[in-house]
Amino acid sequence: MVVSDTLFSGNGTATSDYALYATGASTVTVTGSTFQNNPGYGIYLNGVDTATLADNMIRANGNGGVYLNNSDATLTGNVIRENYAANGGGRQPAGAGQ
Repeated sequence: MVVSDTLFSGNGTATSDYALYATGASTVTVTGSTFQNNPGYGIYLNGVDTATLADNMIRANGNGGVYLNNSDATLTGNVIRENYAANGGGRQPAGAGQ
């Protein structure tokens, strides 16, 4: 999956929703996109073998900016700020802090 130069804003209605959800993918690349003001997660990756998140704006999402569950990701040049969640609002791999 490749996502580039895309705006994700106001997606979903609950904190359990996602602006971008990928599961079981071998490769996910997200570049130059904006994830903002989504009530749930900005980016949620589940079981992704290789992910690259580069030069994205990820801000003001209701249940966290980036959540990695059993996923290997490289994050470079992203702005991740003002995200909200009970645990780890910015970026949190599954199991961190538990």
